[in-house]
Amino acid sequence: MSMPEFPKPNPDLTQEQALTMILSSIALEEVAFSHIINAEGEKIQYILNKPDVNGCHADLKDIAAVNKSVADLLGIVLQNQMILKNKMDRVLEYLPKPPCPPEPPCPPKPPCPPEPPYPPIPPCMPIGCSSCKHPVYFGVMPKTYCCGEPLLWKENNVWGRFSLAPGDCSKIQMPRTGTFAVDLYLDTGNAMCSRAEMELMLCCEDQEPIIRKIRLSTCGCEALLHKRAVIQMPCSCGPCHASILVYAPCEMRVRQGQIIFTKL
Repeated sequence: MSMPEFPKPNPDLTQEQALTMILSSIALEEVAFSHIINAEGEKIQYILNKPDVNGCHADLKDIAAVNKSVADLLGIVLQNQMILKNKMDRVLEYLPKPPCPPEPPCPPKPPCPPEPPYPPIPPCMPIGCSSCKHPVYFGVMPKTYCCGEPLLWKENNVWGRFSLAPGDCSKIQMPRTGTFAVDLYLDTGNAMCSRAEMELMLCCEDQEPIIRKIRLSTCGCEALLHKRAVIQMPCSCGPCHASILVYAPCEMRVRQGQIIFTKL
């Protein structure tokens, strides 16, 4: 078996060429080790099959000696295999990766049809609010309200643009502009439901809904709940309605109550 031949060292070698030569040397060493292992296997076959001068085969002592010699040599080969593996791993770490194949071009998208022109939105008309300076009262209809049920209202003292929605007494029609203070008073008569939570929902036809969380607090006695909030009405060109949903840990019995809107 002849020794591997390498080209003479050239200082102009690139990093990729040098790493490729190292991988080639690892491959040649593996070929050499394969020849050594093959030779050791032939040695064992020779000692087992060749008879001595008396026509007898090798005794157990000679076979054990040959087996130990082969085992020692294979141990050295195994150590060199681990060294070659570590060397190959380091070379592959620094070897440049092949470029990814180019992605096929996307098919051209068909042109979008022209959108029809939308009519311009008319500007909001200013509405006088001389009567909104007076507080507006709505009474709560007494009943037992379940979780998620809206409060029902009755008109007590309504001025100007406040009223109940036609056919739905759970919605209060609101002005389309302005800032209002909202005071909610409820008499539950039950201290167990004094932790009631509610949700004020303000809906306009051409605006996103406005939702406010309301956590009622005790006022004077444990059964009387009160909450004050401030709402800014959007500049809406359509009708706006306000409603309050009940989110209580238990059924909430309302004996009496009212909601007051005050123009700020």
